[in-house]
Amino acid sequence: MHWIPKALRQFLPTTLRYRAEEAVTSRKWQERREKLRHDEETDPHILRMLEDQYVEELRMIEEEREVHFTEKLLRKARRLRVPTPPMWYEDGEQSPYWRTGPLHRRYLSRDGIKFVRKAIREEEKWRMEKRHQRIALLTAITGVIGALTGLVAVWLG
Repeated sequence: MHWIPKALRQFLPTTLRYRAEEAVTSRKWQERREKLRHDEETDPHILRMLEDQYVEELRMIEEEREVHFTEKLLRKARRLRVPTPPMWYEDGEQSPYWRTGPLHRRYLSRDGIKFVRKAIREEEKWRMEKRHQRIALLTAITGVIGALTGLVAVWLG
């Protein structure tokens, strides 16, 4: 699956790397399928098995992409100190906010992504409002200092 040399892979953006791996996998699958399809002695069961392998490889690439996105989103959530959805409930059942992929790696489901994004948006909005209040206060203080400076200048001049 990793056809890109390791030395080059570290410099590629992750999303571009996943897209390239997906394209190469699709192209290889198409070539194999066409080659077997033109062979009249090919069993349809072999074609079906090849297609299943192709789908499984795409699912693994998709899982890697989802895990990467989850890690990125959770890193931002941790930096902002916002709550993240639980992976497991107290009774040992997996939360609907998480999924387990074919490689048994866990990543956020669509509902989990919505949950974390909403929490991040609320925190960023709160921080922005706080920043605007400080700017308004700083502007008022600057205005008072300017007015006092003008009065002193008129009074002494």
